[in-house]
Amino acid sequence: IKYREAELKHGRVAMLACTGFITQSLGYHFDGSLAKAGLYPSLSTVDVTFGDIAAAGNPVQQWAMVPLVGQLQILFVIGFLETYAEYQKPHYMKGGPIGRIPVLWDPVGQLIRGEPITDTIPEDVLAKKRASELANGRLAMIGAMGFSAAYTIDGSVPLVFGQ
Repeated sequence: IKYREAELKHGRVAMLACTGFITQSLGYHFDGSLAKAGLYPSLSTVDVTFGDIAAAGNPVQQWAMVPLVGQLQILFVIGFLETYAEYQKPHYMKGGPIGRIPVLWDPVGQLIRGEPITDTIPEDVLAKKRASELANGRLAMIGAMGFSAAYTIDGSVPLVFGQ
């Protein structure tokens, strides 16, 4: 069960990563500023727009362009969600649901109906959807590594980037 939880989390992150790689490679990014030096001069000394980050090149260079305060905010949110998930009762290692974070998982069902939408799906359909999510996550993990290699090692993926 422990490994299934890790596989599910990594698969979800990889699916988001692949979506990010694809949208940025198509030239899409948010408009506006990510950081303004004049807004909080003691925290940020540079003006950075989302366009600047998109033009930076590979993901390592893009991460380096994010001001330190922004990087710390991202890491704090990730750490908070990981800690929050580990302290859910019952814990997934003791029969609790795998991969469910009530804050993120199903806000519409939780807020409007008081119960997660997935609790109303028949068990056979839910099992098929979970298997599909795991399979898509596994493929996304391979895809994210391929995108990472393509952006950081020249010529490693000639089919995609025509190198």
